[in-house]
This record gives sequence, structure tokens and C-alpha cells, in this order.
Amino acid sequence: MRQFRLALVALLTCLTVVNAVFLRKAITFLLFGLLSFNSTAYYELFGRGEVATAAVPPMGIAPSTLPHSAPISSVSQPIQEELILAANPSPVSLEGKWQSEWGVVEFNANLTGRWNQGGGIGQITSGSYDSKTRKLVFQYYQPWNNMTGTGTFTLSEDGNRLSGTWSQQPRGSNRPGSGGSGGWTMTREKPVSCTSNVSIAGEWRSDWGQVKFNSNLSGSWNQPGSGVGQIKSGSFDSKKCKLVFQYYQSWNDMDGTATLVLSENGNRLAGTWIQQRRGSNRIGSGGSGSWIMTRDASNEIAKPNKEETLPEQGDIVIYRASNGNGAITHSGVITGVRPDGTITQIKSKWGGQGLYLHDPNDSVYGKSWTVWRAKRKDGSRNNLLIVRPTRKFPLNLANGYYTDKDRLITTFLTGYAEEGDAKSIKEHIQNHKGKSPIVELEPPTTNYNCHGFTFTGGRQAVPPTQVQYILNDNGYFLIKVVLDSDGNPH
Repeated sequence: MRQFRLALVALLTCLTVVNAVFLRKAITFLLFGLLSFNSTAYYELFGRGEVATAAVPPMGIAPSTLPHSAPISSVSQPIQEELILAANPSPVSLEGKWQSEWGVVEFNANLTGRWNQGGGIGQITSGSYDSKTRKLVFQYYQPWNNMTGTGTFTLSEDGNRLSGTWSQQPRGSNRPGSGGSGGWTMTREKPVSCTSNVSIAGEWRSDWGQVKFNSNLSGSWNQPGSGVGQIKSGSFDSKKCKLVFQYYQSWNDMDGTATLVLSENGNRLAGTWIQQRRGSNRIGSGGSGSWIMTRDASNEIAKPNKEETLPEQGDIVIYRASNGNGAITHSGVITGVRPDGTITQIKSKWGGQGLYLHDPNDSVYGKSWTVWRAKRKDGSRNNLLIVRPTRKFPLNLANGYYTDKDRLITTFLTGYAEEGDAKSIKEHIQNHKGKSPIVELEPPTTNYNCHGFTFTGGRQAVPPTQVQYILNDNGYFLIKVVLDSDGNPH
């Protein structure tokens, strides 16, 4: 055997001289088999100089760092430990909250979890993470459309971003992807910090009406178009900056829980609510959604004044469902307002019907609405999204619509008109008996919807699930509205 090895060494030396690279590699492969991967023979044959052509293992520990005649078993303990760590990367925890374009995602330690998608709670039923490939795969269920699906993601090297795709199909279907597919990107929420010894007590503006907390965190809120909600009890965790309170809505007999996080400056609470019929053990069966509250720097509600708190032309109106589920149903742009802040006219697109001028309380979408004003990063009040080329090409479009925080908003070019049945809209217009007329500015079209008019100027349709992201990212804040004798905004 020794003679055979020496013969092979001589042959390899000759081949090196004539530069027969391909044949030399083939014989080297054969020699590896004969030597049975004996490290001593390998280094005896090739020496340190040949190791440069070998692949360098993880952690940068090349074979050339090992002694010529030392087998792997005799490598020093620290090097062995490094090699073991390289082969088995330290586990990464994905537990916690992640921001995404489809809502806030929360993973448990076992990679089950949930996400809040514009008022609907998606369920992550199971998941697995491969630390070697940094790949996360999980299965989910969407109760609002009875879809099951799979999310497949790759974790960034810094561990703070998951980028990937979703694919879904009707529950029970054997046709994966038949219910749609698309992109999904998540970023890990940073640890929260807030002002120490802050008091929650006092009045707060919110997208569900004026809220008042007592010192014991009980309280109430006045929800326009519905009634007065009762905050029964609450608690605040100063370490996590988290407020949790239980509430009751008498107008629809709903019990609920709100979970909000206080901002670092102590003047903004943002989070979610979830509710069910009083006495029901089906948590969330009565709906869920977002809840944002703000107050001024002095922890008191600012005195009304035209420049800061009263509606103006160009502000937007956001309508929500009055049946208790809180979903965003409609939006429009204010075009007429009196000096005292009374809104006389807005412009909005009604479903697949036309573009109309109307009184805010004379639409088919009800009287539960709030007024918002943009405060963009360029200092403007512009409501339109940023348009620029994108590589994601939604529906083969070359341009994407982005928020100030560089979030790509899902849009559709045509055939999208979710908010309002055509028959009910036509009947509402025909039977209208309001104080002011409903004026049609443009004929019916499905090329854009109400949110598409508000945020893209009628170039695209914007799903209602995307509106809250736009409000959050583009600095929108609530504007005080004038209430009539019945407590409704006008």
C-alpha cells in the first residue's frame, strides 16, 4: 500500500508539471477514497501549501491551522468547541411582536401565534425554524375568509427582519395557492421604553372618541354615533409601558379588552381592542381592531382653536362600522367647512359607483366618523402616497405606492370595489332627503375605490386593511370635531 501511495504522489507531481489540472483533481478524489479521509495521510501528501484550494469551514478555521500529523481527535479543546458551534449555530428566538404590512404579528416561543389584519385576527397554527438556513415556515388560518395558508421567510443576518411570501387556499382545498399569494415582510419591534412615573389619568383624543381615565384607570369614552363606553378596570405595567383595561359597550352589549403601549414621551397610546358578547366565552367573536389615543405635552387636551384643532379643507374623514367590529369602511376629503369647524361637504368615491360631493352625514356609510390631518416628514399636509418604481410589481405595475416610512402599500389597478353594494348606494341616492344635495362628479367605475381616491388621487384602489398603516406612517393625527345635540359629529 505504501508503494502505491508513493506512486500516486509521483504521478501527481508529474501532472503538476504539465498542468493537467482536471486529471489531477480526479486522481485526488480517488486518493481521498483510498486514504479513507485520514487527516495524517492528507497532510503528509499535500502539506500546508495545498490547503488553500480546499473550502474553508465556518468560523474561518481552515485545515492549514491544524498540525501536519495531528488527527482531528487530537485537536485542542477550544478549536473543537469552535467547530461544534460553527456546525450548530446558537438558537435564535423569534418570540415577540413584529411589524408587517399585514398587521402586527406576535409569535409564541413554539412559533404559534397571531396577527391583527385590519380588524381580523389571523391564527398561526404551527411553525418551524431552521437555524442553518435561517428559514421560517409556518401554517396559518384566516377565519374572515376561511383560508388556510403557508408563510415562508428568511431571517436577516442581524435577526431583525423576516422577508418572504404567503400562499393560501380555501380550507379543505387540495389546490395550494388557489386563494392567492404575495409578499410578506416583518421587522422586529424594538424594546419599549417610556417616561417613568407617568400618569395615564386625564383626557385623551382617540379614533373611537374622547377618552377619560380616572386615577385608578377606570373611566369612559364617548363614541360618536354609538354612545358612552365604560372602562371598568385597568392596569399599567411601567416596565413594559403597557396599559390593559376591560370595557363594556352598552349599545351592543359587548365586553372587551384593550391592550395599548405608551410612547416614550408619554403622550401616545397605541394598540388593539378585542371583544365578545357579554357572558360569551368566545374571546374576539365580537370583533377586534386598533385603538390610538393622543394627548398634548402638558397631559391635557389642547384648547380648541382654528389653526390646531378644528377641521380644514384637505383634512380627511375616516368612517368606521357602527356595528361594533370597528372596521374602516370609507374615507373622503373635506372640501367645505364653516369658520366654527362644522363640515359642510366632503368628496368621496362610493364603492363601484361614482365620485360624489356630499354632507359627511348624508352618505350610505353612516355617521360614525372622525377627522384626521396629515403631518408628513416634509412638513406638508399632503394626503397622497409617494409613487416610485418598485421591484415587487403588484399586478405588473412598474410603480409602487409608499408611505413616509418606506412601507409598500398594497394597491389594485382595476376591478376592486369592496365598500358598498351598488343597489344600496343607488337607493340611498334616489331616496336622499338630506339638508344638502348629493352631487355626482364622475360616473361609476371600478378603477379605484374611496381609499384610492383619498390616498392616490384616483389612480389605484387601496384595500381598507392598508388605511391604518397609512395613518400611522404619514403622521396623521385626530382633529377635534363639532358635535350636534345628539352627540354626532357634523
